[in-house]
Amino acid sequence: MSEILEQLTQAIAQRRYDALENLWLEWVDAETIPAEALARLLSQLLQAGETARVLDLTLALAPELVRGERYAEALPLLRAAAPAAAGNEELRSALLACYRQVHRGVPHLAACIERSGLLTGQDLGAAVATLDKLLSYREGDYFYHATGWGLGKIVAFDPLTARATINFERKPGHLVPLETIESIFQRLKPDCFLVLLKTDPDRLRRLAQEDPAALVRSALEALDGRLSLRGLREFLEGPIVPAEAWSKWWSSAKAAIKRAPRIALPAGSNPILTLRPEALTYEEEMQRRFAALKDLTHQTEALADYAEHRDREADPQAFLLPAARTIATRIASEQNPGAAVEAALLLTRLKLLAGEFPTPEELVARHKGNPVVLLTRLTTNASRARVFQMLREQTDDWRQVCRGILLEGPEALWEAAAAELPPDGDAPNIGTVVREVLANPKRHLSLFAWVCRNLLLERWPSPATRVDIFERLLKEGDELARRKAYQRGEWTPFSQADEMAEIRLSLRAGDLRYFDQMLAEISEVEASRLLFRIRQSSVLPEQFERILEQKMVRKFPKLLVEEEHKTVEEPVQHIYATAQAIARRREEHDHIVNVLLPKNSEDIAKAKAMGDLSDNADFRAAIQEQHVLNAKALEMGEELLRARPIEPSMVAREHVSIGARVTVEDVATGKRQTLAILGPWDSDAEHGIIAYVAPLAQALMRRKVGDEVAFSHAGEDVTYRILEIGSALEPAQGSEGA
Repeated sequence: MSEILEQLTQAIAQRRYDALENLWLEWVDAETIPAEALARLLSQLLQAGETARVLDLTLALAPELVRGERYAEALPLLRAAAPAAAGNEELRSALLACYRQVHRGVPHLAACIERSGLLTGQDLGAAVATLDKLLSYREGDYFYHATGWGLGKIVAFDPLTARATINFERKPGHLVPLETIESIFQRLKPDCFLVLLKTDPDRLRRLAQEDPAALVRSALEALDGRLSLRGLREFLEGPIVPAEAWSKWWSSAKAAIKRAPRIALPAGSNPILTLRPEALTYEEEMQRRFAALKDLTHQTEALADYAEHRDREADPQAFLLPAARTIATRIASEQNPGAAVEAALLLTRLKLLAGEFPTPEELVARHKGNPVVLLTRLTTNASRARVFQMLREQTDDWRQVCRGILLEGPEALWEAAAAELPPDGDAPNIGTVVREVLANPKRHLSLFAWVCRNLLLERWPSPATRVDIFERLLKEGDELARRKAYQRGEWTPFSQADEMAEIRLSLRAGDLRYFDQMLAEISEVEASRLLFRIRQSSVLPEQFERILEQKMVRKFPKLLVEEEHKTVEEPVQHIYATAQAIARRREEHDHIVNVLLPKNSEDIAKAKAMGDLSDNADFRAAIQEQHVLNAKALEMGEELLRARPIEPSMVAREHVSIGARVTVEDVATGKRQTLAILGPWDSDAEHGIIAYVAPLAQALMRRKVGDEVAFSHAGEDVTYRILEIGSALEPAQGSEGA
């Protein structure tokens, strides 16, 4: 029979239609036929314009198959011939018989047939295409609603109306006609990234470790080939990559992604990742990027980026050496001293045969007469630290240079420069610099805030009391807050948001240990005046202000009745969590303050160096990222001030409380589950840990063993019976799972 199929294929290809019919009729008496292969041959004939011949061949074979109840073999032939059979009742009848038998287990089959037009429509080709599409949907199929509802799964069909019930994440039970389903929602394959996030996250976790580029590519394929880094992080952080491991994971993933031929990863703090229409090697991509760069700074950054992420087996001649030689030829004549030094530092570190160029030491020696300008022109903290050491070795009046760095230089070097100056003695010293900064705070508000922070924490001798330093911070912060209030409503972001954030960080320095010490040094009269000053301040966030007030009232109880009609403020709402969760939260906060914000400052500096800021996407993205990071750091800092560890003494044995481990039973189903009620930073639904502020935890609070608790969530009413109460701070013993 395979010979007949081959002869048919050759006859159609050579247009020998006279031999076609006899070969075709050989299949009438065959026990089985290659239905899909024959259907493809009919489609070829149809494309060649042989409409009548297609219909004749189909009606010569398909009705015989139907009479023999070989519906699955007949249906592919009938579907292929349908476009050639407008209004042909014999073909329509055969099609209906085959569909009804092949899909007899589909409850909504009759409704789908009616909506397709196969019963009465003239265009049988269009009716078949519509019916195949309607029948292609199955329970368990996934869809994505990009503008709000998220991922959804078909859970049922209405047999009378051919509508599907889809449970979306944010809209369960949504009914939609099958004929319009893909015009509204994106249909997803079972192995699609968005589906695997819900059905098989372990598979994605393995992919994240073994092939991060493949993971990112699958995400891009699921999301129209375009996704920002921030968007990618929102999908992956937590369910796939632990939050505390994100930075480390992304650093390694970025190297793999840059080498991925189909993924484009531009520079910037929040780059837009895209799928390329054609594969491109990392070296080919870098050649294109490098050729478009005109200034030495960006060429150096491109080469450094490539050197960090390249495949060590890649041919150096493909990009590495040509780019290095181009940079080497530009160093000597470069007008920007920072760009020249950074280029020389990079080539020296890479140890490439790039040709002759001035050494970093020679370039630093040329510009040591104006070291602050040189340091300010550098774009990375690593190069600033290296040049700082070179200047230290080459400069005679080193202390004077350090003074200049503190007053005019980059923030990244303030700590190093301050460490080089003695606290007192011959000028310049820390004391003289501190007095200069305090005498003119507006000259450099970020420096002023940093100096005040060090004074409050007693790292240096202070020319003023802690109260005086505290009030100076309030004064400058309030002026900024008023300036920001006047600007409210304007589109332009507040230009001094960074300075305000630095002042707030200083006011919150050392988890307010300085504030407690300060209260021990002042009288009740001074405390009363300070309390009034704090209440009048507009730079202090409300929650932070309440924390300060509570500290003062604990130290000076009479302040509670200081004013005749003054009502007592509500107590600070503490956040309870395990000590481990608080430590993790503090690490996240410190990572933002000490790693992400400095890195963001570098990104802003790089973006500014590109020129025109009115059409600079990298600059806008970096500024937006800065606002997000500052807000997050402040919010987390204020939360940490309110954080209190859950102590064993807080856990009640006789009723449900914070820190309890509770075993409950669904009264209707008998299903049991054990829940640990801990803090919001401990919450882990997969492992049965819920926050004490969660609705279910609140419903269980203060209930005892044997109590029944009615609970309503997501439209479902459940009644739980409490079986056992223990401490979640102790290891579980024989608790029953879900």
